[in-house]
Amino acid sequence: MFSRLLGVLPAWVYLSTLPFGTTPVLATSLAGISFGTTQQSVLYDLNTATGAAGNPRLVGIRHVVGIACSSRGVLYGLTNSAASVSPGSLLTIDVSTGASQVVGPTGLTAISEGDLAFDPTSGVLYGCYNLISGERQLFTLDVRTGAATIIPTALPGDLSALAFAADGSFYAVETSLGRVLRIDKTTGALLGSQSLSVGLGAVAGMAVDTATGIFYVADGGSGGPDKLYTLDPTTGELTEVGSTGLADGLAGLTFVIPEPAALTLLVLGMSFLAGCRRQRTAA
Repeated sequence: MFSRLLGVLPAWVYLSTLPFGTTPVLATSLAGISFGTTQQSVLYDLNTATGAAGNPRLVGIRHVVGIACSSRGVLYGLTNSAASVSPGSLLTIDVSTGASQVVGPTGLTAISEGDLAFDPTSGVLYGCYNLISGERQLFTLDVRTGAATIIPTALPGDLSALAFAADGSFYAVETSLGRVLRIDKTTGALLGSQSLSVGLGAVAGMAVDTATGIFYVADGGSGGPDKLYTLDPTTGELTEVGSTGLADGLAGLTFVIPEPAALTLLVLGMSFLAGCRRQRTAA
């Protein structure tokens, strides 16, 4: 019976190898999305060892500027204000199929480019950027309705990617001048910046592997190498992982975690395993 249970558990769970009482580490995978300039955006899986993009899934909508995955395993996307369908809106995206559904409009009319990122310390979803009178504004988003709340302070440059470190430190990649910025997430004030060691394309995405703390950056659009890098946010040093193999590169990155249904299955499996081991010990 136990072997049958293992056959239906996700591949990333190795229950039989864990010492009794050990909490398993759940694997995450890196996903990226194309902007979709002339065709609909595409969701990809990224190989963190080579940079190669694979397993393309059509999202069904164009002009997706960024993606972020919640702690509950829900993948969100953001369209810019030029999208022909659902402009300036928050989406959910099915990780397996790529199919998207609109959560709701942000209420912002000038989302030009940007990204999404969840603050791991609060669960709040941040986005960028709304372009008003030459000022690029950050905002937070209500994941239930899509409604945005502007963070008053404007930031310079072309904000293309957002990410949070595990301690809640907030970073952005600005591609026009080639910098990584450290930002006060409450006020939007610029706390510091470092020049990037490599020039990137017009769009970019950034994500942090919570297991290792490593920052990943991928770029796309005009003028870019269309590659995956690791980033040291304290120095701006980009280290090439490899080419994504995509002609237009990527506009967003995020690490995708298991969904609640998978976690439920994991708990059931662990409970079953614990029971079996207790019986063997008692015998």
